Amino acid sequence: MTGDARILVLMATYNGQAHLAEQLDSIFDQEGVEVTLRVSDDCSTDNTFRILETYAAEHENLEIIYNTAHKGKTRTLMKLCLLYTSDAA
Repeated sequence: MTGDARILVLMATYNGQAHLAEQLDSIFDQEGVEVTLRVSDDCSTDNTFRILETYAAEHENLEIIYNTAHKGKTRTLMKLCLLYTSDAA
């Protein structure tokens, strides 16, 4: 542990390949914080999955959660929130 502030970023994705790498780079480039990133992919049909896997291989603080069926942005983000709440308990 570095002594930096610790933050958890929750992110829902669906067919976000156009901007996903830029978003992930921005999150991981933050200074003065220790970032944990959890991304839930809502059954993307573009290269979102591949981009996430590439980043996960390079960043041990990135966890990918895959929906088994398309749920929409609200349910996808709520699933992440519920998973985090159960981890914190």
